[in-house]
Amino acid sequence: PQLVLIFGEKDRLLESDYFEAMKELFSDANIVSASTSGEIIGRQLLEDSITATVVEFEKTEIFFKEFSVSDYEDSKAMGVAVGNYFQFPKLKGLFLISDGLLVNGSYLLEGIYEEMSENVHISGGMAGDQQSFESTLVGLNKIPESGKLVTFGLVGDSILIGNGAKGGWDAFGPKRLITKSKDNVLYELDGEPALDLYIKYLGSHADNLPESALFFPLLLNGREGDDKDLVRTILGVDRDERSLVFAGNVPEGDNVRLMKGNMNKIINASAIAGEISLKKMKGETPELALLVSCVGRKLILGQMTEEEIEEAVNSIGEHTYYCGFYSYGEFSPNEKSVRCQLQNETMCITTFKEL
Repeated sequence: PQLVLIFGEKDRLLESDYFEAMKELFSDANIVSASTSGEIIGRQLLEDSITATVVEFEKTEIFFKEFSVSDYEDSKAMGVAVGNYFQFPKLKGLFLISDGLLVNGSYLLEGIYEEMSENVHISGGMAGDQQSFESTLVGLNKIPESGKLVTFGLVGDSILIGNGAKGGWDAFGPKRLITKSKDNVLYELDGEPALDLYIKYLGSHADNLPESALFFPLLLNGREGDDKDLVRTILGVDRDERSLVFAGNVPEGDNVRLMKGNMNKIINASAIAGEISLKKMKGETPELALLVSCVGRKLILGQMTEEEIEEAVNSIGEHTYYCGFYSYGEFSPNEKSVRCQLQNETMCITTFKEL
């Protein structure tokens, strides 16, 4: 095998026994690891565990690279470096696993696309830390650390890749205008402090911000006439500035609506994400499916979380192997686009098969 994917609870990943065992068992493989808000293996959701998925490609070349946040001016500059590095002929896919708190996923992708064609399948996810939002870990061939991005690229004519994403959230209330923001920090909606609006809708739940805001993400519609429809999740609050920090950019001048969860629609969205990924597989059955879902979905689904994994499995089929994790952000194209975007509160599925 060339690839070992390790997903696990943060504190467990800081122990060395599992890593040394993997290096001994698979000495020629590259080990990619990330902390999570829950681990997916087969049809199961696990917590407080470490999972390992070992992958062998027979005809496809795979290239790996780790990037450090501290080496770049910002996330966009790091994305440019990613795009520059992966200039391989016949590059078919790029999978990203980034720090979940120190990387701006929107700018990361913006930088990558300055150097890379939209014909390359880009997907992945941002590491998690249960619902603590304190720090996350990512690593390549070593114990994972904070502030890292690991990418691997698949090169060759034999690899077939599909991807799909779906949220299943319901928008409610009036459309509001972002009147003041900077990158992923939202200051004002319709001229009023953004935090005050959330407190109004959350009521008694506002004391548990930012965790409680995972139940009420924002739908980012873009400007008038746009068909953007991206979900944005809150990662933090500044009570002094009355602002909200999101997992992705919230551009000034865009329109937004509040959203709330519908359990059945959220679960069914996983089946739709699977169906979207299958449409890109040219009738072939995937051998591997990588599932990246959001910690916010896990919180709202509670004990029903495994049902969204079941729906994904049922839509793709029993002959595919499944692994993945619950994240602080997901990388995937929307249903109607080929360009990867930072998603929040979404089930994102990437499927692979060698022909």
